[in-house]
Amino acid sequence: MPDTWIKLRDDLDTDPRVACMATMLATTAVTYVLPAEVRDLFATVTKAVTRNAMRDITLAGLTRVWSHACRHTTDGIFRHVDLSYLDDLARIPGFGLAMQTVGWAVHHPESDSIILPNFTEHNAPDKNGARAQTANARRQARYREAQKAKAAAQASPPPVNDVNPVNTVTSDRPEVTSRVTQREKENNVTSSLSSSSSISEDSEREGESRGETEPVSEFDQLEGMKAKINALSPRWKKFPRWNDAEEHVLRPNLSNLLKAEEQDFAMIAYWLRWAASPANTNAKDPVTVTASRSAIAERFPDYLERATRHWKQTGCPKLNPDGTKVTTVTPKVPKPEPPPVITAGSANFTAALKAFGADLPPKPAAVATKPAAA
Repeated sequence: MPDTWIKLRDDLDTDPRVACMATMLATTAVTYVLPAEVRDLFATVTKAVTRNAMRDITLAGLTRVWSHACRHTTDGIFRHVDLSYLDDLARIPGFGLAMQTVGWAVHHPESDSIILPNFTEHNAPDKNGARAQTANARRQARYREAQKAKAAAQASPPPVNDVNPVNTVTSDRPEVTSRVTQREKENNVTSSLSSSSSISEDSEREGESRGETEPVSEFDQLEGMKAKINALSPRWKKFPRWNDAEEHVLRPNLSNLLKAEEQDFAMIAYWLRWAASPANTNAKDPVTVTASRSAIAERFPDYLERATRHWKQTGCPKLNPDGTKVTTVTPKVPKPEPPPVITAGSANFTAALKAFGADLPPKPAAVATKPAAA
C-alpha cells in the first residue's frame, strides 16, 4: 500500500474552532483525559494541565480523522456510519459531535453518511491507491512489470565458458591476440545490441497484439472531462474554455468523475435540459437548479442523485448522450390500392384488363373504302 500524507496548517493550534472543540471535549471526554491539579505559591490552579493539553489532543484527533478520510474515501464522505464512527477514528469520546459543532463534519441521517466539507480542496483522497485505478491501468502496470523482467532476463550477458577457443590459440605476436580479442568484444556488443533491439520489437509487437495501450495522461483526461461537462448544457458549448478557478475545482475531483458512466452524464444533461425548459420555468412551483461547471465537478454525486430521481419519475426513458430522448421512427407502410371495379360496358372492361396487366390484342387499322359509283 503506498504511503499517503495530508497537509496541516502551521497555525491550526490557534484556530478558534480547535479551542471550541477542546472546550467541548473537556466535558465529554472526562474518562479519556484525567484532570490534574497544580499548586503554586499563591493559589491553587485546577485542571490547568488538562485545559492546555486538550488543544494538542484535539489536533491529534483531527490528524487521525483526516488521515483515515484520505485512506478510506475518494471524496471525503464516510458512508453508512454516524458521528460515533469519528469517535472511534479519533479514539476520543464526543469527537464527532465536536467536529459537527464547528462545521468540520456534517452528518446526514437520511443518507446515513458523514461529509467533511471542502475536504477535496486541499487533499487527494486515495490518489495513489488501488481503488483510484481502473482495471485497465492495473493490467497495464502488471504488463509493464512483466516486460521489464523479461527484457532484463534476456538482455543479461551469457555465462562465460571455461574453455574459450579464442584464448586457447597462442601466438608469438601479441598484437594478433589483442586484435582478435578486440574483434570478439565488438561482436559481443553488436550481438547484445541486436538481441536487445529484437526484444524491444517483440515486446512492442506483443503489446500491440494484446490491444494494450499506454495510459492516458492527466492533461488528456482533464480535456476529455471538460468536453463531457461542456456537453451537458447548450450554453456551456458556446464557452468551451475553462478559467483557472474552474480548473482548480475540476482537478481534485477528476478521479471521481472518471468513474462515472456515460448514462450518468446523459441523465444529468436530461435533467438540466428539463430544468431550463418552459415546462419547469412556467410551472406554478418551479424547481430551482443552480448549476455551473464548477458545481457539477465538485458535487457530481448530488446532481446525479437528483437527476436519477427525476429520470425515474418520468418513466425511465432511453436517452442520447446529449440528454435528449431516443425517438423510434416507425416507417409508414403504404396502403394497397383497391382493385378496380368491373362494370358493364366494353370501355370499363378494357380498363379493368389493363389494370390487372392483361395483354390486349392490337386494335385493327381502319381500311379506307371508296364511295360506290353512282
